[in-house]
Amino acid sequence: MSWLARLEETYEAALCNDQIEEKPIPINHSIQNSHIQVTIDGDGNFLHAYAPDKAEQIVLPTTEQSAGRSSGAAPHPFADKLQYVAADYPDFGGAKAGYFDFYHEQLTAWAKSNSTHSAVQAVLKYVSKRNVIADLVSVGIVVLDNEGLLATQLSESHGNKPLFKSLPKTKGVTEQGGALVAWRIDTPQVDQPDTWHMPDLQQAWIEYQSQMKGVTALCYATGMDTTVASNHPAKIRHSGDKAKLISANDFSGFVFRGRFTDSQISASENGLQGASVGQLSTQKAHNALQWLLTRKQAYRSGDLAVVAWAVSDVPPIQPCDDLTEDNAWVEADPDQPLPQPTLSESNQAADAGRRYSNSLQKYMQGFQRDTGYDETITLMVIDSATPGRMSIAYYRDTHWNDYHNRIAAWHRDFAWYLRSSAAAIKAGSAPYQIRAPSVYDVSTALYGDTLKSNDKLKQQVVSRLLPVIVEQQSVPSDMVQRAFLRACGYHQEKWQRQHAICIACALYKGHCARKNKPEDIKMELDRSNTNRDYLFGRLLAYVDWLEKTALKRRKNGADSNRATHAMKHWSRFSSQPATTYQFIRNRIQPYLVELTAQEKWWWAVEKFNRGCQEIIGLGHEDELITNKKLGPGFLLGYHLQTQDIYRSKEERSATTEDEVSA
Repeated sequence: MSWLARLEETYEAALCNDQIEEKPIPINHSIQNSHIQVTIDGDGNFLHAYAPDKAEQIVLPTTEQSAGRSSGAAPHPFADKLQYVAADYPDFGGAKAGYFDFYHEQLTAWAKSNSTHSAVQAVLKYVSKRNVIADLVSVGIVVLDNEGLLATQLSESHGNKPLFKSLPKTKGVTEQGGALVAWRIDTPQVDQPDTWHMPDLQQAWIEYQSQMKGVTALCYATGMDTTVASNHPAKIRHSGDKAKLISANDFSGFVFRGRFTDSQISASENGLQGASVGQLSTQKAHNALQWLLTRKQAYRSGDLAVVAWAVSDVPPIQPCDDLTEDNAWVEADPDQPLPQPTLSESNQAADAGRRYSNSLQKYMQGFQRDTGYDETITLMVIDSATPGRMSIAYYRDTHWNDYHNRIAAWHRDFAWYLRSSAAAIKAGSAPYQIRAPSVYDVSTALYGDTLKSNDKLKQQVVSRLLPVIVEQQSVPSDMVQRAFLRACGYHQEKWQRQHAICIACALYKGHCARKNKPEDIKMELDRSNTNRDYLFGRLLAYVDWLEKTALKRRKNGADSNRATHAMKHWSRFSSQPATTYQFIRNRIQPYLVELTAQEKWWWAVEKFNRGCQEIIGLGHEDELITNKKLGPGFLLGYHLQTQDIYRSKEERSATTEDEVSA
């Protein structure tokens, strides 16, 4: 139960932190989507109503049962759906069950208590008139069909009705009874008519709930005897989220009872044998988690959510953050807990790898704490096992410095020249940026377009990469191999191939760094590297470049943008490098003759021949004539050699302007 205690501690700290503008929602409250706002006066007289085009989120009072309801009669005590607050809902042919009597009884009890509020009194007077639907029909908010019943679809005669835009549809049918009504009290004595913005109303409900008696038992989160919860909150990730982290409704069906002998009677008297959690503890913990997930600091992918936080609310780096490095980050001020990298034009100098590492180290200094600073970072991953059940897929408490050192290790070990997006390049960004791949980058490199229809694959990648990022584990070998095979496969678009190659290089570099491999993978071209895979990659880069140069020279030619032979036979090259290399050399021979005949382009042929001879001279006698399959090292050689070729163009004469750009 450490996660419950940590979240409860976070909730208490957030309420006491004056620097936090948006606090977690109060206990005994929940966030819901409101579809209709009804305005009444202090005597409960209907004034007017408003239905926004898009549902608006409000904070409303809840009971323990209503906060986690999925079906049945469990009304919210104040604001609720039409099927609860409208006594005349059944009279208009409501498709759902009407629960007005339960709602009215609960609201009356609150109004008669010592913790009542003027807004409660006004709403009680209004709903007791039993004509909520009729009033909404009179002002055109609720729509009736030709038979005078609640319409489920709009006809042309109805026109444009905002309520039908904001309400969800089920199989093309809209149930207006599911519209949640928020109350506004318009009186001269009230400055703020919106009841969901009334702190005194919220406090009145909290005080009323504190007077309720419940089952006293041992709270597994705090270790104290207290009033325990029989139902736990839902709506953790969003207002429509029905999945729960804690759920126990096994009194029939025997889904997971096991050794426990709970019954309805024993649970009502002594609490649950398996997991009794205090009412306050579970509400504070769930409200804190909901608050953390909605502050835009969490990584979201479908049902999966990843969030890292400190109880003090000093924001740590999120494990799935994409720290982009173009040139150098500003050295971080230790007094500023969350520095941001300064982006500028990329510099592809030969020492770019070392410069990147130095910049990363300076940037991370802003997150380093004094040895006496004992802050803990909590990392939590939640995911839905079923629509009604949520699981904690990953949980870990780590010391502040250890956590950020491991984050830095990920960005250092897996940094590579990664392709920028088309939009970023159009906006002026460099084609390649030195950085570690994001989890989305890795996901797309591993599975491509399959991700568009399968969120589970993306979530699986996130779950498997988290230990690599926050525990400094080695990246799984099968991910490295899959990235390599996809980089060697066919890609319809040029950018897809470039993206796949970059990610495969990044994963292989990090894999070698974590496995203590003998390869010292540098981020600049290693002209002394005699590894067979590396050399074949360099050769492929040269033959690809020469053909691109020849095709680019034909600026008005029909085939100037076609794929080169190197790209067409990429997959074959990785499995049969020697024979495929000779095949490509034969195919590009006409281009060599063509460029040699042009006085302006003789340098390209000379550069090509000199480069290939240098590479072949590094190889052992038999290695470059065998067809043994290539490994991921060939991608490193290809990519770094390509970078080196295009980087050196400024060293040439004025004819450079006609050369192919990187």
